Amino acid sequence: MCSVKKGTTLIELLIYVGLLSLLATGLFGLVLQINRYNHALLGKHTQANTVQIALDLMMRDIRDSKMIDSVKTQLFNLTCRSELGTVKWKLNEEQVLLRIDHQTKLKKPAMSKVAENIAKIAILPAKRKLASSQIERGKLVYIKFTTTEKKDFKRAVLLRQTLLL
Repeated sequence: MCSVKKGTTLIELLIYVGLLSLLATGLFGLVLQINRYNHALLGKHTQANTVQIALDLMMRDIRDSKMIDSVKTQLFNLTCRSELGTVKWKLNEEQVLLRIDHQTKLKKPAMSKVAENIAKIAILPAKRKLASSQIERGKLVYIKFTTTEKKDFKRAVLLRQTLLL
Protein backbone atom coordinates (compact mmCIF):
# COMPACT_ATOMS: atom_id res chain seq x y z
CA MET A 1 0.00 0.00 0.00
CA CYS A 2 1.25 3.43 -0.98
CA SER A 3 0.81 6.28 1.36
CA VAL A 4 0.10 9.73 -0.08
CA LYS A 5 1.67 12.67 1.71
CA LYS A 6 -0.36 15.82 1.94
CA GLY A 7 1.32 19.27 1.65
CA THR A 8 3.49 21.13 -0.77
CA THR A 9 7.00 20.37 -1.75
CA LEU A 10 9.85 22.82 -1.64
CA ILE A 11 9.88 23.13 -5.44
CA GLU A 12 6.18 24.03 -5.54
CA LEU A 13 6.75 26.64 -2.85
CA LEU A 14 9.66 28.18 -4.82
CA ILE A 15 7.49 28.35 -7.97
CA TYR A 16 4.70 30.12 -6.06
CA VAL A 17 7.12 32.62 -4.53
CA GLY A 18 8.69 33.29 -7.95
CA LEU A 19 5.32 33.91 -9.60
CA LEU A 20 4.19 36.19 -6.78
CA SER A 21 7.46 38.18 -6.94
CA LEU A 22 7.02 38.66 -10.72
CA LEU A 23 3.47 39.86 -10.14
CA ALA A 24 4.57 42.23 -7.35
CA THR A 25 7.40 43.63 -9.50
CA GLY A 26 4.99 44.30 -12.36
CA LEU A 27 2.49 46.03 -10.09
CA PHE A 28 5.25 48.14 -8.49
CA GLY A 29 6.45 49.22 -11.95
CA LEU A 30 2.90 50.15 -12.89
CA VAL A 31 2.50 52.24 -9.72
CA LEU A 32 5.81 54.02 -10.44
CA GLN A 33 4.73 54.79 -14.02
CA ILE A 34 1.41 56.22 -12.84
CA ASN A 35 3.22 58.31 -10.22
CA ARG A 36 5.63 59.76 -12.85
CA TYR A 37 2.75 60.60 -15.18
CA ASN A 38 0.80 62.23 -12.35
CA HIS A 39 3.83 64.30 -11.31
CA ALA A 40 4.43 65.51 -14.90
CA LEU A 41 0.75 66.37 -15.34
CA LEU A 42 0.72 68.28 -12.05
CA GLY A 43 3.79 70.27 -13.13
CA LYS A 44 2.14 71.28 -16.42
CA HIS A 45 -1.08 72.18 -14.63
CA THR A 46 0.80 74.27 -12.07
CA GLN A 47 2.67 76.16 -14.81
CA ALA A 48 -0.59 76.83 -16.67
CA ASN A 49 -2.15 78.18 -13.46
CA THR A 50 0.88 80.39 -12.84
CA VAL A 51 0.68 81.83 -16.36
CA GLN A 52 -3.06 82.45 -15.94
CA ILE A 53 -2.43 84.30 -12.67
CA ALA A 54 0.31 86.37 -14.33
CA LEU A 55 -2.07 87.24 -17.18
CA ASP A 56 -4.77 88.28 -14.71
CA LEU A 57 -2.33 90.50 -12.79
CA MET A 58 -1.03 92.12 -15.96
CA MET A 59 -4.59 92.67 -17.24
CA ARG A 60 -5.54 94.38 -13.99
CA ASP A 61 -2.46 96.59 -14.07
CA ILE A 62 -3.08 97.58 -17.69
CA ARG A 63 -6.78 98.15 -17.15
CA ASP A 64 -6.19 100.33 -14.06
CA SER A 65 -3.43 102.38 -15.69
CA LYS A 66 -3.68 105.92 -16.89
CA MET A 67 -0.54 105.58 -19.01
CA ILE A 68 1.48 102.64 -20.34
CA ASP A 69 5.04 102.71 -21.62
CA SER A 70 6.27 99.72 -23.59
CA VAL A 71 9.94 99.61 -24.52
CA LYS A 72 10.64 97.72 -27.74
CA THR A 73 13.55 95.49 -26.79
CA GLN A 74 14.44 91.85 -27.28
CA LEU A 75 12.80 91.12 -23.93
CA PHE A 76 9.44 92.35 -22.68
CA ASN A 77 9.46 95.61 -20.70
CA LEU A 78 6.19 97.33 -19.72
CA THR A 79 5.46 100.19 -17.30
CA CYS A 80 1.93 100.90 -16.06
CA ARG A 81 1.26 104.21 -14.27
CA SER A 82 -1.84 104.82 -12.15
CA GLU A 83 -3.00 106.86 -9.17
CA LEU A 84 -1.46 104.32 -6.78
CA GLY A 85 1.99 104.37 -8.34
CA THR A 86 3.96 102.56 -11.04
CA VAL A 87 4.12 98.86 -11.85
CA LYS A 88 6.89 97.54 -14.10
CA TRP A 89 6.75 94.18 -15.85
CA LYS A 90 10.04 92.68 -17.09
CA LEU A 91 10.95 89.41 -18.75
CA ASN A 92 14.60 88.67 -18.00
CA GLU A 93 17.16 86.50 -19.82
CA GLU A 94 16.34 83.48 -17.61
CA GLN A 95 12.74 83.59 -18.97
CA VAL A 96 11.36 84.72 -15.61
CA LEU A 97 8.58 87.31 -15.54
CA LEU A 98 9.08 89.91 -12.80
CA ARG A 99 6.58 92.44 -11.45
CA ILE A 100 8.09 95.47 -9.71
CA ASP A 101 5.53 97.50 -7.76
CA HIS A 102 6.45 101.15 -6.97
CA GLN A 103 3.45 102.25 -4.96
CA THR A 104 3.51 105.76 -3.60
CA LYS A 105 2.92 104.43 -0.06
CA LEU A 106 5.90 102.10 -0.14
CA LYS A 107 9.43 103.32 0.53
CA LYS A 108 11.05 100.51 -1.46
CA PRO A 109 9.68 98.86 -4.58
CA ALA A 110 8.30 95.36 -4.10
CA MET A 111 9.63 92.88 -6.67
CA SER A 112 8.02 89.49 -7.18
CA LYS A 113 8.67 86.60 -9.51
CA VAL A 114 5.33 86.02 -11.21
CA ALA A 115 6.00 83.23 -13.71
CA GLU A 116 8.85 81.12 -15.09
CA ASN A 117 9.56 79.53 -18.48
CA ILE A 118 8.01 82.40 -20.43
CA ALA A 119 9.59 82.60 -23.88
CA LYS A 120 7.71 85.62 -25.24
CA ILE A 121 5.10 88.21 -24.28
CA ALA A 122 3.25 90.36 -26.79
CA ILE A 123 0.51 92.97 -26.65
CA LEU A 124 -1.46 92.68 -29.88
CA PRO A 125 -4.25 94.87 -31.31
CA ALA A 126 -7.67 93.32 -31.72
CA LYS A 127 -8.29 91.91 -35.18
CA ARG A 128 -12.06 92.23 -35.25
CA LYS A 129 -14.06 95.45 -35.11
CA LEU A 130 -15.73 96.41 -31.86
CA ALA A 131 -19.26 97.49 -31.17
CA SER A 132 -19.77 101.25 -30.92
CA SER A 133 -20.31 101.10 -27.14
CA GLN A 134 -16.90 99.46 -26.70
CA ILE A 135 -15.14 101.92 -29.01
CA GLU A 136 -16.29 104.80 -26.83
CA ARG A 137 -14.85 103.21 -23.72
CA GLY A 138 -11.49 102.36 -25.18
CA LYS A 139 -9.42 100.09 -27.34
CA LEU A 140 -9.28 96.30 -27.16
CA VAL A 141 -5.89 94.59 -27.12
CA TYR A 142 -4.73 91.04 -26.48
CA ILE A 143 -1.96 89.99 -24.12
CA LYS A 144 -0.27 86.83 -25.37
CA PHE A 145 2.15 84.72 -23.32
CA THR A 146 4.15 81.99 -25.04
CA THR A 147 5.83 79.46 -22.76
CA THR A 148 9.08 77.65 -23.46
CA GLU A 149 6.96 74.59 -24.33
CA LYS A 150 5.36 76.61 -27.21
CA LYS A 151 1.97 76.91 -25.49
CA ASP A 152 0.09 80.18 -25.98
CA PHE A 153 -2.10 81.90 -23.40
CA LYS A 154 -4.12 84.88 -24.59
CA ARG A 155 -6.47 87.34 -22.89
CA ALA A 156 -8.34 90.42 -24.07
CA VAL A 157 -8.07 93.75 -22.22
CA LEU A 158 -10.18 96.82 -22.83
CA LEU A 159 -7.95 99.88 -22.40
CA ARG A 160 -9.02 103.24 -21.10
CA GLN A 161 -9.81 105.80 -23.75
CA THR A 162 -7.08 108.18 -22.52
CA LEU A 163 -4.40 105.50 -22.40
CA LEU A 164 -1.20 105.91 -24.42
CA LEU A 165 0.27 102.65 -25.66
